[in-house]
Amino acid sequence: MAKRNNVVVLGKKKDDQQAAFLELAERYAEAMCKDNPSEETKEWFQRELGSHPEEWRKHGDLMKDALDHALEKFWLGYATKESVKHGSELLKAELGFDEASPIEKLLIEQAVLCHVRLGMVEHVYSRHFNGNNRLDVLAHWEMRLTLCQRRYMKAITTLQKVRVMMARVPNSIQRPGQAQALAKRA
Repeated sequence: MAKRNNVVVLGKKKDDQQAAFLELAERYAEAMCKDNPSEETKEWFQRELGSHPEEWRKHGDLMKDALDHALEKFWLGYATKESVKHGSELLKAELGFDEASPIEKLLIEQAVLCHVRLGMVEHVYSRHFNGNNRLDVLAHWEMRLTLCQRRYMKAITTLQKVRVMMARVPNSIQRPGQAQALAKRA
């Protein structure tokens, strides 16, 4: 009989867990799908963000979304897209993303996105530059290539300028270990 009671209690716990999970899933779906969810859901989501500060990256990391969207529209197939994503993460690491200050992280993400977009435009431009295209098509891709190159150079130049400025900041206001990381990169 004790076992029966145990089973019943476990069954109730399981039902409670399922109900809690379903409520969580409904709140999450409402927060993700509606522009103006209920006040309860807004409050719940704000509490969740407050409790888990890094959670915003799952749904609000617009740089990652921009990269994913750009690759989604690019037609080179799964292997190329995944290789570019992998290469982007390696490039971020090479630029010191993990040790970077918040402003540097933003600039590194921008530089990596510009790098990928520049490569995509270079690829398309080289496909069109075969001597058989109209001048207006070539002029269009030449202009896009020039703009991508300009954005890329601006992103990496800005990152370097910020690193030089941060290296000059007194060590007393930097985070622990940041001075050594900045000295290596500057």
